[in-house]
Formats: sequence, C-alpha cells, structure tokens
Amino acid sequence: MRGTATTRVFRVKGTVGSWIGNVFNLVKDHPKAVFPLFVSFASVILDEFDRKPIVVDVSGESSSGKSGLLLLCASVWGSPKEYIGSFNLTFIVAVERRSAFLNSYPQILDPFKWSKRHPNDSNDDLSICE
Repeated sequence: MRGTATTRVFRVKGTVGSWIGNVFNLVKDHPKAVFPLFVSFASVILDEFDRKPIVVDVSGESSSGKSGLLLLCASVWGSPKEYIGSFNLTFIVAVERRSAFLNSYPQILDPFKWSKRHPNDSNDDLSICE
C-alpha cells in the first residue's frame, strides 16, 4: 500500500532496543534534549487521558543542534526527515491540515526545512507540538 506522503513517513524499522542504543543514549545525559524527546512520546499518551496538548519551543543560537534534536524527536514515529514539517507561512493551510490528520501525534516543525538558513541568524526557533 502506497499511501499519501504524510502516511508514508510512519515506519517501523529496527527494535526498541536499537532505538534506545542509537537514539536515546545519545541524549540521555542532556535534560534539555531528553524533555522534547519525551514530549514526542507523550503527545499520544496525553490524548488517551483526555488532556490538553502541549507545545515545546526549542530555541537557541545557530548551529546549536536544534534541527538535530527535532530529527531525534521525529525518529520516534518514523522517517525523521520526512516527518518534520515547515513553518513556512505560504503552507499554513497545509500545516493546519497536517495537524488535523496527525491528531494526537506530534506536529514537529522546522522553520528552515525548505528555506536557506542565514548564517548569522542568532535567534532560531524550532517547535514540537501536538
């Protein structure tokens, strides 16, 4: 079954043990990285308990690992590079529709996914939200 571009990003590959070894162990000693990673898991759990969604905004200096952190968070659900969306305002309707489709799965957005990064941009913001 082929599915849409959005449904194809959800993949099962490897094992929980290999994900822990290859992903979680990279950040387990860094609380600022572990929190967004746990939020990626928590989004579906919050929905099961009829709790409101949360938004996590990751911001910092350029080249400080924000996009890499989003890739880790997206790896929970499938193909990270395909899972992450963009904040590009020309696609705002698409972002809203994608959020509706994802339901309780996290909406992970990188404002630079489809744009060229400015090397001197010192206030980059990235978000993971339900």
